[in-house]
Amino acid sequence: MLRANGILLGKEELDTDESLIPSYIYFGVNNKEAAALAMLGVPRFAAERLGKMWRKENGEFKNSQIASLKSWLNNLEEEKWISNFESDKKDLARALYNNWVKER
Repeated sequence: MLRANGILLGKEELDTDESLIPSYIYFGVNNKEAAALAMLGVPRFAAERLGKMWRKENGEFKNSQIASLKSWLNNLEEEKWISNFESDKKDLARALYNNWVKER
């Protein structure tokens, strides 16, 4: 986990996929965006989907973008969060969002 803290500290020298393998395992995710989101308190189930949304809108995540990611996440409206989930998972998505809002 120490190397993965490079995400939260914004250290580019730790910005390789290999250095994040411990975070992928710990958080149960498989990409940088999801790992960073999980470190910011987003549940794994949502982190994977929101990570794809971040990458689509902003490109591949770099550790130096942690402040931007946090701002993006804090400004993400509930409906946009929920829109990343399949129609049969909307209730779960809403519950995850509400829980995340309470804990942030």
